[in-house]
Amino acid sequence: MKVPAGFYHRKVTPRLLFFGCILLSLFWVHRAELGGSNPDAHRMAIITEYFGITAEEIESVITIPMEEGISGIAGIRELKGMSEFSRSRIDLKLSPGTDASELSLELREQVDRVYNHIKNLYPAVQKPHIVTSSQDQLPIFSVAFTADGRSPEEVRPFIEHQVKSSYAVIPGLGEITVTGGAPKEIHVEVDPNKAAAFGFSCPRIASTVRSANTYRVLGTLDEGSSSMPVTLEGRFFTLEDLKSFPISDNTTLGNITHVSFAHRTADSLSRIEGRQCVSLHIKSSAPNLIHISRVLREKTDYWERQGLQADIVFDMGKDLEDSFRRVALALLSGMILSGTLLVLFSREKRRILIITLGQPFLLLLSISVLSAAGKSLDSFVLAGLAVGIGMVLDAGLLITEAVGSKGLQGLQSLFPALISSTLSTLIALLPLFPLEKEIPGIASLALSLAVLLSLSLVIAAVFIPGFYRGEDPGPGNSAAGNTLLDRLKGFCLKGISRFLRTGIHIGGITIPTPFFTLVILITAGIFCLANLPKDLGLMMQTPVLFAYLEMDEGTSLEAVDEQLRSVADTISANPDVCRVQSTARRSGGELSVVFHRSMVKREDMLKYLHTVGRDMYGGFLYIPEGRGKESVSLEISLTGPDVQTLKSSAKQALGELLAEPWALEGVLHFKENPPAYFFYPDFQVLASSGFSVAQIASLLRWDLQGPVADKWQMAGREMDLRVMARDAVSLTRDDLNALTISSEKTQTYRLDQLGSFVQATESSRIHRLNRQHAVSFTVVSRRMDPCELDALVWEILRRQSLPAGYAFQPSSQLMEKKAFFFKLWTLFGLTIFLVFFLLSVERESLVKAFLIMVPLPVIMAVPLITLKVLGKELGSEALLGLILLVGLGINNGILIFDYLPKNRKPQGQDALKAVDRRFNGIFLTTATSVIGLIPLLFADDPFFINLAAVLISGLAGSFFVGLFVFPFLLTSPALLSQRPV
Repeated sequence: MKVPAGFYHRKVTPRLLFFGCILLSLFWVHRAELGGSNPDAHRMAIITEYFGITAEEIESVITIPMEEGISGIAGIRELKGMSEFSRSRIDLKLSPGTDASELSLELREQVDRVYNHIKNLYPAVQKPHIVTSSQDQLPIFSVAFTADGRSPEEVRPFIEHQVKSSYAVIPGLGEITVTGGAPKEIHVEVDPNKAAAFGFSCPRIASTVRSANTYRVLGTLDEGSSSMPVTLEGRFFTLEDLKSFPISDNTTLGNITHVSFAHRTADSLSRIEGRQCVSLHIKSSAPNLIHISRVLREKTDYWERQGLQADIVFDMGKDLEDSFRRVALALLSGMILSGTLLVLFSREKRRILIITLGQPFLLLLSISVLSAAGKSLDSFVLAGLAVGIGMVLDAGLLITEAVGSKGLQGLQSLFPALISSTLSTLIALLPLFPLEKEIPGIASLALSLAVLLSLSLVIAAVFIPGFYRGEDPGPGNSAAGNTLLDRLKGFCLKGISRFLRTGIHIGGITIPTPFFTLVILITAGIFCLANLPKDLGLMMQTPVLFAYLEMDEGTSLEAVDEQLRSVADTISANPDVCRVQSTARRSGGELSVVFHRSMVKREDMLKYLHTVGRDMYGGFLYIPEGRGKESVSLEISLTGPDVQTLKSSAKQALGELLAEPWALEGVLHFKENPPAYFFYPDFQVLASSGFSVAQIASLLRWDLQGPVADKWQMAGREMDLRVMARDAVSLTRDDLNALTISSEKTQTYRLDQLGSFVQATESSRIHRLNRQHAVSFTVVSRRMDPCELDALVWEILRRQSLPAGYAFQPSSQLMEKKAFFFKLWTLFGLTIFLVFFLLSVERESLVKAFLIMVPLPVIMAVPLITLKVLGKELGSEALLGLILLVGLGINNGILIFDYLPKNRKPQGQDALKAVDRRFNGIFLTTATSVIGLIPLLFADDPFFINLAAVLISGLAGSFFVGLFVFPFLLTSPALLSQRPV
C-alpha cells in the first residue's frame, strides 16, 4: 500500500484539517441529545369497561366479540383475554417485524366496528381504549398524589380528568392506570315506595332518563344557497334539570328519587408509606425513556405548584439517567487510566502527548458523528465508547512506533495489518445490529464502537504522521533497557523463548508445552461451556421489585388493604428499602418496592421478599422474578372449553410436578370461584303472574348493582349516571327476598314468591388464550438450565390424561428466550465466518486465514473459564462479549503474522523476531484496551459489568495466546528441531 508522503510533509494542511474537525465536532456535540433505550411497541391492550356486569357476561358481551373481530388482523402473534367484574382486557403480542403504527390503524378500525355493534345492544358499555405497553408490561413511572384536607375520593375526579389527561398527551406514553379513591358519578337513588306509587321501577326510570338525555344530528335543511344542520338537543345540563324532569304527567324525577353527585364504590385502595393516595401508573414503549422521564417530572412539578402533593414512587427514566452518568464516569476514568499507562511505559513525551490528546478528540468527533446521524446519547452509546476508549490508542501506538523506527516506510508496511485488524473488529460488530429487538440499545453500543474504531484508524493515519516524527534516543529517553516497557519486553521474550522450547514428559512421550497448554485450555473451555448455567433472560437493572398479594376470591377490599399494610410495614422496616407503594383490590393487591441499589443486590432483595411472603398468613405473596439466581421459573398454560375442568387439570398437573425433587414451589394463577347467590325462578308462578325471566333479572340488576344508565356531559367532562335502589349497598338476603315487583295486572309480588336463592360459586375472572379458555400456573425449581427445566416439566405434562379439546401450551416467554439464545449462537458462528472470509480475501489464502484464526478457541476458552471461576452464568452479555472477541482476539495474531517473511516458510527465530518487533505495540494496545474497560466493572450495572469482564479476560487471553501459543502454531516443526534452552 502506497502512503502519500507529500501530504505528511505539509505543515499547514494537516493542522487546518485537524482544527476544522474540532470546530465541526463542537457544533454537532452541542446539538447532541440525551436519550435512553427502550423496546419498541410490540404489545398492545384493548381495555373496555362495563360497570356492574359479572365476568361471565363481560366475556360473552365484550371479550369474545372483540377477539373475533380482531383475530383476522395480520401481525398479531398472540391474544390473551381477561374478563372480570365490570372490565374486559385483551392483550396483544405482535409478531417480530410488524409495523406497530400500521397495525394500530387497522386495529382501531376493527375495534370501533365491534364497539358500535355492542353499543347498539348495550348502550352503557364504555368506549374501548387501545394502549401500547413495553415488552415486560411493567410501568416506567409511578406517582402518588394527595391533597391537604381532601380524601382520595375527592381527589380522584381531578386526577382522572385533569392530571391524567395532561400526562396522556405526552408523545410516547402508553397505558395510564389510576388507582385509589373512586370516580365521581351522578347517582339517581330510587325510593321504592314512591316509585311504586306512580308505577315506576328502576329499569323503567333508567330507560326514561336515557331516552330523554339525547343529542343527535338528524339531518340538514337547505335554505337558499346554504345548508343548515338540524340537531335534537335534549341533554340535561345541571342536576336541577334532571330533578325537574317530568317523568310522568303528575310527578318529576326529583319527587321519587334522590339525585346527587357521589362516588362509585372504590375498586382499589392505594397507599404510599401507609398514607392513602391516588396513584398514576404509566407504561411506555417510547425509544427515549430519559426524555419521557424528564417531561413526566416537569408535568409532576407543575401539578405540585397547583396545590397537589406529588410523591414519585419510581422513575425508570431517572434510573437510566443515573446509569448514563455512571457509564460516562467509567468512560472518563478509562481515558485517564489508559493515559496514565502510557506515561508509565513510555518516555517519549511527544508521543504520549499526541496519543493521549487524541483520545478526547476522537471521543468528541465520534459523538459529533453520532449526533449528526440523529443518534441520541444514552448509556449504551456511552458504553460502546467506554469499551473502545482504550482500543482507540491502538492505531496511534502502532503508527507512532512504526514512524519512529522507520519513518513513512514503516507506516507503509504497517497499514495492511492495521486495516485488517480494524476491519475484522468492525465485521464482528455487524451481527449485533439484528439483536436490537431483543436487547434494546445493543445496536447503539455496536454503532458507537464502530464509529469510534473507524475514526481512530482514519485520524491516526491522517494526522499522527504529520505531528509525530519520533525522538532521538538520549539519556533517560527511549534507549534500550532504560524504560519499564523495555525491561518488561526483555523479561517476557526470555520467558516466551523458554516456553516455546520446553516440553512435558508423559509416558515416555514429550509433548511441547505450548501444545499441552493449548489442549488444556480448550478442554477446560469446552467443560465450562457445557457446565455453565445458562441465563436466557436479560438482567433487569431498575431498583424496583413488584410483588402481588393473592387472597381468597371474594375477600373484601378492606381486608386486602389491611393485609397489604401489614406486609408493607414489615418491608419498610428493612433499611435497604427506600419506599413501598401498595394497591389493594378485591381478592388481591400489588406492592412496588423501591430499594437502595448501592446498598443491596437485586438478588438479595428478592430473597428478602420471598422470606416475607413465606412467613405471612392469610394470603400468598407472589414475586414474578422468583428467588433470583437461586431458582428458575417456568409458566405453563392449559387451554380448553370448560373453566372448571381446566382448573382441576392444572391442579393435578402442578401437584405431580411438585412431587419431583427438583421442584421448590408452584403458583396457580387462578383462584377458586367465590361464593355467590343464584336465583332460581319458579316458571309456573312466572307464567301465571305474567312475568318473564328478563324482568326478574332487570329488577335484581338495577336494585343491586345500579349499572350505568347513561353518560352525562358537563363542562366538557363525561360522567357516569347510575340508577339504583336506595341503600342498595346494605341489602341483605332477606331484603332481596322482600323486593317487590308489579305485574301488568297491578298485582304486587315479593321476589321469594317468584323463586328462591341458592348459594353456589361463580367465576370472578375468566382468562382466555388465543380465543380459548385458559388457566396458567408456574413451577419454580432449583437452579438449573431453563431448557433442562422445560424438558423435565414436559416429560411429566405429557403423561397427563386430558379430555379431548384440552392441551398444555408452552410458555411463549421461554420459547422466545430459547429462540433468542439460538440467535446469539447463530450470529456467533456467522461472525467467525465473516472474519474468516475477510482474512481469506485480504491474503488470497485460506491457509493463512485459518492459521490466524486457529488460536480463537483458546481465546474464547479464557472468558468461559473466568465465568466458571466467578460463579457467573453464560448469559446474553457473555455471548455478546464472545462475539466481539472474534474480531478483537485475533488482532495480535494479525500483527505477528504480517511480520513473518513472505517469500519462505517461517522458522522458529522468525516467529520470535516477529514477537520481538511487535511486542511493544501488542502489549500497549492490549493493556490500554483492558485498562479502558476496567472502570466499566464499577458501573453498577450487571449488563456492562459482565460484558466488561468477558472482554477483559478475553483480551488478556488473546495477549497470552498471541505471544506464547501463536508462534508455536506457526512454526512448530522448526521449533521442535531446536535444543531446549
